[in-house]
Amino acid sequence: LFLDYSKLAGSMDYSEVPDVSSVKASIADRLGLSVDELDSAVRPFEAIYAIADHVGSLSYAIADGGLPSNVGGGYNLRVILRRALAFIDEFEFPFDLVDVSTWYADQMEPMSPELKERLPEIWRILEVEEKRYRSALSRARHRVSTLLRTRSSFRTEELTRLYESEGITPELIKEAARKEGKGVDLPADFYSRTTNRHMRPQEEKEEKTISGIEDLPPTKLGFYEDDKRMDFEARVLKVLPGGVVVLDKTYFYPRSGGQEPDHGSMDGSRVVDVDKVGSAVLHKVDNPTFRNGDVVRCTIDPERRRQLTIHHTAAHIVNAACREVLGQHIWQAGAYKDVDFARLDVTHYERIRPDQLREIENFSNRVINRAVPIHKEFMRRGEAEARFGFRLYQGGAPPGKVIRVVNIEGVDVEACGGTHLDNTKEAGLLIILKSERIQDGICRLEFAAGEAAFRHLREKRDLLSKASELLRVEENKLPSAVKRFFDEWKQRGKQIERLRSSLSRLLVRQLDGRAERIGETEVIAEIVDDVDSEVISSAAQELSRDDRVVLLVARNRSEGRAFVATSAGSRAVKAGVNAGELAKMISKTLGGGGGGRATVGRGAGSCVKCESALAEAKRRITDSLS
Repeated sequence: LFLDYSKLAGSMDYSEVPDVSSVKASIADRLGLSVDELDSAVRPFEAIYAIADHVGSLSYAIADGGLPSNVGGGYNLRVILRRALAFIDEFEFPFDLVDVSTWYADQMEPMSPELKERLPEIWRILEVEEKRYRSALSRARHRVSTLLRTRSSFRTEELTRLYESEGITPELIKEAARKEGKGVDLPADFYSRTTNRHMRPQEEKEEKTISGIEDLPPTKLGFYEDDKRMDFEARVLKVLPGGVVVLDKTYFYPRSGGQEPDHGSMDGSRVVDVDKVGSAVLHKVDNPTFRNGDVVRCTIDPERRRQLTIHHTAAHIVNAACREVLGQHIWQAGAYKDVDFARLDVTHYERIRPDQLREIENFSNRVINRAVPIHKEFMRRGEAEARFGFRLYQGGAPPGKVIRVVNIEGVDVEACGGTHLDNTKEAGLLIILKSERIQDGICRLEFAAGEAAFRHLREKRDLLSKASELLRVEENKLPSAVKRFFDEWKQRGKQIERLRSSLSRLLVRQLDGRAERIGETEVIAEIVDDVDSEVISSAAQELSRDDRVVLLVARNRSEGRAFVATSAGSRAVKAGVNAGELAKMISKTLGGGGGGRATVGRGAGSCVKCESALAEAKRRITDSLS
């Protein structure tokens, strides 16, 4: 049957046939079967082929650094991974994705030995994604059961929302509906539609433009010839509005590749920014006094340049450390290098653990201490790719037939135009400051190296010393002392809440009998000394009645502050009283601000005019009720 079916199945191309179900019905008829009989016979075979194809795609993608996620190509990987899992569940196949990836790597080893080498990483990523899928599936089944009690149809938009926000697949809805004796129609092209929504082309970076430089020759980039030169002379080609200066050549490194620019001086005027637009380097100069054609003397801030260079080289080292510790799937997804710190974004399928961060830091410092030479050379693109592979393009592929290759021997090789050290030893020390997961599949590491690292350590040492001094304990006993103080603070917080509750109850008993009647509404308007906002807020709520308005002002003379709490019962609100407006009015008279709803209001101000503020509010209530 399958052989006969396969000869006809080509007419069911989902990308070309608008109504696949009618084609399937036609094929079933030609084979002398009902559609259900054809499905039950053929679907297990279709599932087997789909699983093999999906796992093959996943294996190659993961080996090349791709990760399942909820954005871009990563979303496509997650879709096919979850479809493969759904097929395994549906037909209760006696294997899992790890088994299939292993068989696939064995089969493809003669052509693609890297699959076999990367199997441990592929397994780990497949296992993490399956765990997420199982968790989503458990929640989804309960949700579907609830939805099916009240409906028997779903719009495509609803199916998309359920799938994207809760992981509920159309197949799961169909299965659950069948168990409850309901039929649900699902769109045949659901997955292609949904995936296309996530496969938006990346927005191209808007090219920076500036008028007045179109006819200027390219700025000669001297920092590639001699990156140690910190002073030079150059001819001014043009002075643009805003103090922007274009030279015939420059040793100032412009903002590029995530590296912040050099600063310095130009004929005594400060150079505060350097950028590159097209082939021209633009120097932002404070109050330039020179004109077009002048020869100017330029000096680069050597300390800033050195620290930026250290951080750029450190980013390459940290990237290599992440690959070593987290796996070969690591690719750079973004970077930023400034004077005080740097950060590196890498592709990774889960949050980086503290023990992994320590190992990344340790590996980085071992590389630094080994004094590894760093080579920087321009190479023809084909030669560089043949020697080093496409790992060169960690920061993206630069344009041109010739690229600059930065090679930290045996550690990391990247195509990079930034400034770099000659030896890793020059970085001195590297510390990881923090790590966070900034989006699905992307982790960010913030770090400092060189003098910036020592500065951070000194600041931490000073903080520890200050904390030790304040708490009057030795530094090595700070953790236990802080825990003790925290436990005591929590206990005192509970005691304070109990005291507030007691004060509030006492205040309620004290004020409950002081209500004045205005028409058919009771009004309590009182000033209470030396209690906080929480106490009067609670008291105002406790004193509230259907026919009562409560205005309380807590006055704190020592701080010069006052807090306002108001409430109005339902009958009082119907009569025209608004507690939020009253709180706003009282607070405004006190020189502060407030507001709220018709039934409850809050505010604050100074404690100078409390009596007149309350009196004015009572007049407002009288006017509202009259």
